[in-house]
Amino acid sequence: MRIICEGGDAHVAHQTLSLRRRLRKKFRMLGAAVSRYVGNQPFFVGLAGTLVAASMAGLTLLTLSSGRTDALDHARETSRKLVAIIYMNLERNVEIHDLSLNARADGARNEASRKLPADVQRAVLFDRTTTAAYLGGAYVIGGDGRIVASQNGEVNATVRLADRDYFLVHQRSPAVGLYFSHPFHSRLRDGRLSIGLTRRIDDA
Repeated sequence: MRIICEGGDAHVAHQTLSLRRRLRKKFRMLGAAVSRYVGNQPFFVGLAGTLVAASMAGLTLLTLSSGRTDALDHARETSRKLVAIIYMNLERNVEIHDLSLNARADGARNEASRKLPADVQRAVLFDRTTTAAYLGGAYVIGGDGRIVASQNGEVNATVRLADRDYFLVHQRSPAVGLYFSHPFHSRLRDGRLSIGLTRRIDDA
Protein backbone atom coordinates (compact mmCIF):
# COMPACT_ATOMS: atom_id res chain seq x y z
CA MET A 1 0.00 0.00 0.00
CA ARG A 2 1.26 3.42 -0.91
CA ILE A 3 0.26 6.80 0.57
CA ILE A 4 1.05 10.16 -0.96
CA CYS A 5 1.28 12.93 1.63
CA GLU A 6 2.12 16.58 1.26
CA GLY A 7 3.42 18.59 4.24
CA GLY A 8 4.71 22.11 4.90
CA ASP A 9 7.32 23.75 7.06
CA ALA A 10 5.89 24.52 10.54
CA HIS A 11 8.50 27.18 11.24
CA VAL A 12 7.61 29.20 8.15
CA ALA A 13 3.90 29.06 9.02
CA HIS A 14 4.62 30.38 12.53
CA GLN A 15 6.61 33.32 11.16
CA THR A 16 3.81 34.24 8.75
CA LEU A 17 1.24 34.22 11.57
CA SER A 18 3.41 36.42 13.77
CA LEU A 19 3.87 38.94 10.93
CA ARG A 20 0.10 39.22 10.45
CA ARG A 21 -0.41 39.87 14.16
CA ARG A 22 2.23 42.61 14.18
CA LEU A 23 0.67 44.28 11.13
CA ARG A 24 -2.81 44.25 12.71
CA LYS A 25 -1.38 45.75 15.90
CA LYS A 26 0.36 48.54 13.97
CA PHE A 27 -2.82 49.36 12.03
CA ARG A 28 -4.80 49.57 15.29
CA MET A 29 -2.17 51.88 16.79
CA LEU A 30 -2.16 54.06 13.66
CA GLY A 31 -5.97 54.28 13.71
CA ALA A 32 -5.96 55.26 17.38
CA ALA A 33 -3.32 57.93 16.74
CA VAL A 34 -5.32 59.40 13.87
CA SER A 35 -8.48 59.43 16.01
CA ARG A 36 -6.65 61.24 18.84
CA TYR A 37 -5.18 63.77 16.42
CA VAL A 38 -8.50 64.52 14.77
CA GLY A 39 -10.23 64.68 18.15
CA ASN A 40 -7.74 67.33 19.32
CA GLN A 41 -8.28 69.45 16.18
CA PRO A 42 -11.72 71.16 16.16
CA PHE A 43 -11.19 72.26 12.56
CA PHE A 44 -10.96 68.67 11.34
CA VAL A 45 -13.98 67.69 13.45
CA GLY A 46 -16.01 70.49 11.87
CA LEU A 47 -14.73 69.59 8.42
CA ALA A 48 -15.71 65.97 8.92
CA GLY A 49 -19.19 66.99 10.10
CA THR A 50 -19.57 69.30 7.10
CA LEU A 51 -18.53 66.53 4.74
CA VAL A 52 -21.04 64.14 6.30
CA ALA A 53 -23.82 66.75 6.06
CA ALA A 54 -22.88 67.56 2.46
CA SER A 55 -22.90 63.87 1.59
CA MET A 56 -26.36 63.43 3.09
CA ALA A 57 -27.62 66.53 1.26
CA GLY A 58 -26.13 65.19 -1.98
CA LEU A 59 -27.86 61.85 -1.51
CA THR A 60 -31.16 63.65 -0.82
CA LEU A 61 -30.80 65.78 -3.95
CA LEU A 62 -29.91 62.71 -5.98
CA THR A 63 -33.04 60.95 -4.73
CA LEU A 64 -35.19 63.99 -5.49
CA SER A 65 -33.64 64.33 -8.93
CA SER A 66 -34.34 60.69 -9.68
CA GLY A 67 -37.97 61.12 -8.57
CA ARG A 68 -38.30 64.28 -10.66
CA THR A 69 -36.92 62.47 -13.71
CA ASP A 70 -39.44 59.67 -13.24
CA ALA A 71 -42.26 62.20 -12.88
CA LEU A 72 -41.18 64.04 -16.04
CA ASP A 73 -40.95 60.79 -17.98
CA HIS A 74 -44.45 59.86 -16.83
CA ALA A 75 -45.76 63.32 -17.79
CA ARG A 76 -44.17 63.05 -21.24
CA GLU A 77 -45.68 59.62 -21.80
CA THR A 78 -49.09 60.86 -20.68
CA SER A 79 -48.79 63.89 -22.99
CA ARG A 80 -47.86 61.68 -25.94
CA LYS A 81 -50.88 59.47 -25.34
CA LEU A 82 -53.17 62.48 -24.95
CA VAL A 83 -51.88 64.04 -28.19
CA ALA A 84 -52.36 60.71 -29.99
CA ILE A 85 -55.97 60.50 -28.76
CA ILE A 86 -56.70 64.09 -29.80
CA TYR A 87 -55.07 63.53 -33.18
CA MET A 88 -57.09 60.39 -33.90
CA ASN A 89 -60.31 62.09 -32.80
CA LEU A 90 -59.66 65.13 -34.99
CA GLU A 91 -58.65 62.95 -37.92
CA ARG A 92 -61.87 60.94 -37.63
CA ASN A 93 -64.05 64.06 -37.36
CA VAL A 94 -62.35 65.74 -40.31
CA GLU A 95 -62.77 62.60 -42.40
CA ILE A 96 -66.49 62.46 -41.56
CA HIS A 97 -67.02 66.12 -42.47
CA ASP A 98 -64.95 65.78 -45.64
CA LEU A 99 -67.19 62.90 -46.75
CA SER A 100 -70.20 65.08 -45.98
CA LEU A 101 -68.74 67.95 -48.02
CA ASN A 102 -68.04 65.62 -50.93
CA ALA A 103 -71.63 64.36 -50.85
CA ARG A 104 -72.88 67.96 -50.71
CA ALA A 105 -70.70 68.93 -53.67
CA ASP A 106 -71.99 65.95 -55.66
CA GLY A 107 -75.57 66.93 -54.84
CA ALA A 108 -75.04 70.57 -55.81
CA ARG A 109 -73.30 69.50 -59.02
CA ASN A 110 -76.28 67.35 -60.01
CA GLU A 111 -78.50 69.30 -62.38
CA ALA A 112 -81.58 67.40 -61.26
CA SER A 113 -81.18 68.49 -57.63
CA ARG A 114 -81.47 72.14 -58.65
CA LYS A 115 -84.97 71.55 -59.96
CA LEU A 116 -86.22 70.06 -56.71
CA PRO A 117 -88.42 72.01 -54.28
CA ALA A 118 -86.37 74.03 -51.78
CA ASP A 119 -87.08 71.78 -48.80
CA VAL A 120 -86.26 68.62 -50.76
CA GLN A 121 -83.13 70.18 -52.17
CA ARG A 122 -82.06 71.16 -48.67
CA ALA A 123 -82.56 67.58 -47.47
CA VAL A 124 -80.40 66.32 -50.36
CA LEU A 125 -77.59 68.81 -49.81
CA PHE A 126 -77.37 68.88 -46.02
CA ASP A 127 -77.15 65.60 -44.12
CA ARG A 128 -77.38 65.04 -40.37
CA THR A 129 -73.68 65.79 -39.75
CA THR A 130 -74.46 69.47 -40.35
CA THR A 131 -76.66 69.51 -37.24
CA ALA A 132 -73.76 68.73 -34.87
CA ALA A 133 -73.63 71.02 -31.84
CA TYR A 134 -70.21 72.47 -32.63
CA LEU A 135 -71.09 73.38 -36.24
CA GLY A 136 -72.35 76.90 -36.72
CA GLY A 137 -73.90 76.30 -40.13
CA ALA A 138 -73.56 74.76 -43.57
CA TYR A 139 -73.88 76.70 -46.80
CA VAL A 140 -73.53 76.52 -50.57
CA ILE A 141 -71.89 79.65 -51.98
CA GLY A 142 -72.29 80.68 -55.60
CA GLY A 143 -69.57 81.83 -57.95
CA ASP A 144 -70.24 85.48 -57.08
CA GLY A 145 -69.76 84.91 -53.34
CA ARG A 146 -73.46 84.99 -52.45
CA ILE A 147 -75.17 82.22 -50.49
CA VAL A 148 -77.45 80.09 -52.66
CA ALA A 149 -78.46 77.47 -50.07
CA SER A 150 -78.15 76.97 -46.33
CA GLN A 151 -78.76 74.26 -43.81
CA ASN A 152 -81.62 76.08 -42.11
CA GLY A 153 -83.12 77.44 -45.33
CA GLU A 154 -82.27 81.07 -44.58
CA VAL A 155 -80.49 82.87 -47.43
CA ASN A 156 -79.31 86.43 -46.87
CA ALA A 157 -78.80 87.92 -50.33
CA THR A 158 -77.06 90.99 -48.94
CA VAL A 159 -74.10 89.03 -47.56
CA ARG A 160 -71.18 88.47 -49.89
CA LEU A 161 -68.26 86.20 -49.06
CA ALA A 162 -66.11 86.65 -52.17
CA ASP A 163 -63.32 88.25 -50.14
CA ARG A 164 -62.92 85.35 -47.71
CA ASP A 165 -59.77 83.25 -47.97
CA TYR A 166 -61.79 80.03 -48.24
CA PHE A 167 -63.58 81.47 -51.30
CA LEU A 168 -60.51 82.95 -52.98
CA VAL A 169 -58.39 79.81 -52.61
CA HIS A 170 -60.96 77.68 -54.47
CA GLN A 171 -61.51 80.41 -57.05
CA ARG A 172 -57.80 80.52 -57.85
CA SER A 173 -57.14 76.77 -57.88
CA PRO A 174 -59.63 74.00 -58.67
CA ALA A 175 -57.30 71.34 -57.20
CA VAL A 176 -57.17 72.58 -53.61
CA GLY A 177 -59.51 69.92 -52.24
CA LEU A 178 -60.49 70.20 -48.58
CA TYR A 179 -59.50 73.59 -47.18
CA PHE A 180 -59.26 74.81 -43.59
CA SER A 181 -59.74 78.55 -43.45
CA HIS A 182 -58.05 81.01 -41.15
CA PRO A 183 -60.15 82.07 -38.15
CA PHE A 184 -62.64 84.80 -39.08
CA HIS A 185 -65.56 86.70 -37.59
CA SER A 186 -68.66 85.26 -39.26
CA ARG A 187 -70.97 87.63 -41.09
CA LEU A 188 -73.73 85.07 -40.77
CA ARG A 189 -73.37 84.34 -37.04
CA ASP A 190 -73.24 87.78 -35.43
CA GLY A 191 -69.47 88.11 -35.75
CA ARG A 192 -68.65 84.90 -33.87
CA LEU A 193 -65.12 83.62 -34.37
CA SER A 194 -65.27 80.68 -36.77
CA ILE A 195 -63.21 78.36 -38.95
CA GLY A 196 -64.51 77.14 -42.30
CA LEU A 197 -64.08 73.72 -43.92
CA THR A 198 -64.72 74.09 -47.63
CA ARG A 199 -64.62 72.27 -50.95
CA ARG A 200 -65.04 73.57 -54.48
CA ILE A 201 -68.17 72.71 -56.50
CA ASP A 202 -67.43 72.79 -60.20
CA ASP A 203 -70.19 73.98 -62.52
CA ALA A 204 -72.40 74.90 -59.60
